[in-house]
Amino acid sequence: MARQDRIAQLISLLEDAITTGNDDLAQEVRSDLFREYGLDMNRGGMANMDYITRPIGMAGGGDWNDKLELEIIKLESTIQGLMADEVLRGVDNSKAIQGNQNWLDYYRSLR
Repeated sequence: MARQDRIAQLISLLEDAITTGNDDLAQEVRSDLFREYGLDMNRGGMANMDYITRPIGMAGGGDWNDKLELEIIKLESTIQGLMADEVLRGVDNSKAIQGNQNWLDYYRSLR
């Protein structure tokens, strides 16, 4: 019997969004999975249980603060790229920008 809890519903919804090519919904579901359960997806697939059960910052070793700063820099760069893409190509990246901004705000709150 398949699981019917919230996490199973979100993962099923994510799979459907990826299958149908609904990138906005897929990103929103990934955000919900991380926010509600701390699950980070492994290249769009299932999360690695060994990874998600470790304390934050312990996966792969290294200094947690350095990793956090690197993630902040990456997000800032991604947001700038999305904004430039909007201006240069006229593409509507507002949802992607907002999603990345939410992550950036969250990571900054962890400092």
